[in-house]
Amino acid sequence: MGDCASLATHALHGLARSGRYGADAGEAGVSARLVWPLSIALVTARSGRADRCRAALASLAGCAESLVAPRRLVSGNRVDVAWTGPDRWLVLAEGWEDPEAPLLEACGENATIVDQSDGRFLLRLHGPKVRACLAKGISIDLHPRVFRPGDSVPVWVTHLQAHLARRDDGSTYDLLGPRAAAGDLWHWLTASAGEFGLDADVPL
Repeated sequence: MGDCASLATHALHGLARSGRYGADAGEAGVSARLVWPLSIALVTARSGRADRCRAALASLAGCAESLVAPRRLVSGNRVDVAWTGPDRWLVLAEGWEDPEAPLLEACGENATIVDQSDGRFLLRLHGPKVRACLAKGISIDLHPRVFRPGDSVPVWVTHLQAHLARRDDGSTYDLLGPRAAAGDLWHWLTASAGEFGLDADVPL
């Protein structure tokens, strides 16, 4: 079992630093924070048990079962449940030492659970130009009437597979990427946000 708290380094260690990137006059158009440490697990419902799995995840997040729905992100009890495909969800939590234990307790034999804390990382993005920045490489329509608050989908960022969620406040986006592509994703972000100015918050 993985132990997120024991990870020696985060995905951007040696690749990124806190500070200003690109345009440096006035307020930055985009702010990015690496959320770390963070427990991440992929939950896949077993055949015929999707409804039970959905109910367990809703209970974990303290929300109505109907909210654990396709293309949606739900948050509660310091847990995010993000749809990532038919009968599949990413569960993200700060403060969990072992993401598998609470999920096994909640889902029992209704799901297969894979700890991905080591293999993915999350950038939380906001700012007045964040949508314009994301639109330079994200493969979906980001118009507010199309990609709404609470939406959550797998995406391509240029040639890289990732996951994007728009949080309920409407102005904050979570970009979840593979650790193996951390350098490429960070390079894309700094280049795309450069004209607007990027304020980065990256733990040491």
